[in-house]
Order: sequence, then structure tokens, then C-alpha cells
Amino acid sequence: MTAPGRRLVRSPLSKGSPDARYQRQKLRQRLEQQQQALARWQKRLKRAFSTVLRCQGNIAGIERHSSIWRTPHECQPRETSYRDRECLYES
Repeated sequence: MTAPGRRLVRSPLSKGSPDARYQRQKLRQRLEQQQQALARWQKRLKRAFSTVLRCQGNIAGIERHSSIWRTPHECQPRETSYRDRECLYES
């Protein structure tokens, strides 16, 4: 049988000791900083996502509007998707 490895024996910190209070305070500060950073990133992501949705809507509107002036011979199938293979010309 092997002997157990060495262990560091430290006295447990009581809840009222100055070290424990200092550590809790530092952890609380770190938590608040990380929460603020997360809130900032979420705000940026929300703004970016809204911009992307608006741009996609604009593009879809322009594509719908431009399909009115297309003639059947201008429509050529593409190999990207099923939707793109159909002619957008409406009579």
C-alpha cells in the first residue's frame, strides 16, 4: 500500500475574518464588472441584429420591386437554391 501524498494544512477562514470579507468584496466587484460588460455586449448585439434584419427587409423589398420589370427571357436559373431557379416574372 502506498502512503498518501503530502497535504497542505491550512486553518479555515472564519466568515468574519478580514481576509474573507476582502475576498467576498473583490468577488462582488468582479461579478459586477462582468455583468456590466455582458450588458454592453448584449446591447451591441441587439443593435447589430436589428440592423441586419432591417437590411434584409430592404433587400427583399428591392428584389420584389425589381421583379416587376423583368421579362421572361431575362430570368435564367441559378444553381444556388430552388427559389432562385424559378423566374420572378409575374404577369
